[in-house]
Amino acid sequence: MQLVLAELRRMAVVLALACPAVHAAITPAPLFGEHAVVQSGVPLAVWGMADPGEQVSVAFGGQKPATTTAAADGSWQVTFTPLTGGTRGTMIFHGSNTIEVPDVVAGEVWFCSGQSNMQKIVGTSADAAAEIAAAKAPDIRQFTVPSKPATEPRDAAFLIGAKWKPAAPDTVANFTAAGYFFAREIHRKLKVPVGIINASWGATGIQTWMPPAVLMADPGYAKMLEGKRAEIAAWPAKKLQLDQQIKDWEQQVAAAKTAGTAPPVKPWIPRPPDDGSNMPGRQVTLS
Repeated sequence: MQLVLAELRRMAVVLALACPAVHAAITPAPLFGEHAVVQSGVPLAVWGMADPGEQVSVAFGGQKPATTTAAADGSWQVTFTPLTGGTRGTMIFHGSNTIEVPDVVAGEVWFCSGQSNMQKIVGTSADAAAEIAAAKAPDIRQFTVPSKPATEPRDAAFLIGAKWKPAAPDTVANFTAAGYFFAREIHRKLKVPVGIINASWGATGIQTWMPPAVLMADPGYAKMLEGKRAEIAAWPAKKLQLDQQIKDWEQQVAAAKTAGTAPPVKPWIPRPPDDGSNMPGRQVTLS
């Protein structure tokens, strides 16, 4: 779990660095929003953006406010000593402005990723109606990462609208089913809040989630990537040919309609080689 949190910190810093150069006010990373669950039992890093050189302090959990100075690029990070599971309250960010984020809790945070078996939601699971009606568990919360492919970490706009949502009859239908039932079991046994970060995407292969540099270190995958790049380079010319096939087909359909004969089958048009979530090194969602 510590490795997951470290990677999330790295990615969120990159997200923040991609924001415009002017940061009018202190801004916490999107993961530290209302209803957030933060990991207990380990040093807690909290980060965000501010004006370069701005003095930043963050208060939470009854600890002494953690302070730092924003770097030249506006990024900042503070660290709290390990929190006890169940610690809760308002997280207060103070710089040139003050932001109060209510209902932040410390507990277990789990990263839920994978294919359709993780993407499948409670609303389509067995006994969905009963499970939804019984979902009165405000200390089980989900943060859903938008499913958008990228070859590089996205800027902060990527997470606009992404929020932590407590499990309730009006929210749990869209929770990952595997993640929710897992979280419910953990919650029952440990008696602490549980947060699940849902970054799943059906039908994606493991190579999709791996950085290109890692794939290029493997001869087999390197050959695959080189072939894919060649396809991408050749795509504009191929697209012109495919467009012409469609125009020819449309003319044939019109002619068949006039003649009263069966129309020809529409040509199969492949997706662009750089489109979709399954391109090697695509690094979907968070990475």
